[in-house]
Amino acid sequence: MNKFIFVITGLGMGGAENQVVSLADKLADKGLDLTIVYPYLFLIYSVFVLMLVGLFF
Repeated sequence: MNKFIFVITGLGMGGAENQVVSLADKLADKGLDLTIVYPYLFLIYSVFVLMLVGLFF
């Protein structure tokens, strides 16, 4: 069985997120195993590191 992981950078339902969800729905209908991942803690860590080095805020 084919397995797919889609990694998205936000949970807001904008254009890119809608496209990923639509594609995932269609692939799931064909019997594929799908996971959508939102690396929330990684993003928090990235902002924290950027704040430490003075590149953000």
